This record gives sequence, C-alpha cells and structure tokens, in this order.
Amino acid sequence: MILPKRGEIWTYKERAKFFALAGSTPLIVFLVIGIALGIWPIILVSVIGLLGAWMIWLGAQRKFRDEP
Repeated sequence: MILPKRGEIWTYKERAKFFALAGSTPLIVFLVIGIALGIWPIILVSVIGLLGAWMIWLGAQRKFRDEP
C-alpha cells in the first residue's frame, strides 16, 4: 500500500517506506543521468542519497529496531 485510504492512519513502517521510495525515485534518475553523461559529482550525490534512503527503509524494519 503506497498511500493509505481516507481516514486510515499510517504506521511508522508504511510512512518510512513511502518516504524512502519517494526520495529514491529522483535519485535513481540522477544516477542514470550521471552515468550516461559521466558527471562524477552527480553520481556521488545520488549514490549517497540512495544510501540514505536505504537507511530510512532499513530503520523501519522491526528486526533492526529495539522493539519486540
């Protein structure tokens, strides 16, 4: 589920997955453009951004948090 239905509340996990997906989509586009044009600063920034989005997604997983 990308977006909740009207009146539903997002859980922390759903919200984190949505923001990770929304943040990684333009970064993937920048990565492809950077690779196609050979512009290293764009490649570097997009890879760092994708790592950040991956960390947001990973932080939402229950087995990586301190909850049962």
